[in-house]
Amino acid sequence: MTDISSYCSKCLLLILLCTLYSCENTKYVNVEDFLFESNLKNIGGEKILLIPQNGCSTCVYRSYQIIKNHYNDDRIRFVFTHYSSVKAIKIRLRQMGFDNLYKVGFLELDDALGFGFSHMFASLITTSDSDQWTFITMNKRDGSDWDSLLMYLSQ
Repeated sequence: MTDISSYCSKCLLLILLCTLYSCENTKYVNVEDFLFESNLKNIGGEKILLIPQNGCSTCVYRSYQIIKNHYNDDRIRFVFTHYSSVKAIKIRLRQMGFDNLYKVGFLELDDALGFGFSHMFASLITTSDSDQWTFITMNKRDGSDWDSLLMYLSQ
């Protein structure tokens, strides 16, 4: 009986490890649908930071820091979701000195959730020439996902 129990435990462990190994944090979003719903023009840029305005306070703070320091970087654009007021966000951005908001889009929460984005954590979309863009949710405990974005933007 012990041999069978041991064998079953090993098989279960192997299945669990294979499942965890195959899990990816990367997801996909349809480009046309995303651009339409967010009212963001496809004007280039390699990254889009999706910011849930009423989500994780650390994510919102870090997102605004990136906007403040990298708004004029052509490699990144910004889309807000889970917000109370588009007008309030635009006023805040203008108070930060950004009068031209061509790099900013807005996505209703229902649409964001439909695409698979988090209502709490920021997401980083990587654009490409395909009809599917990849995105990750920025929620690593060690903050390495934010560090990677900052390193990319500082190059």
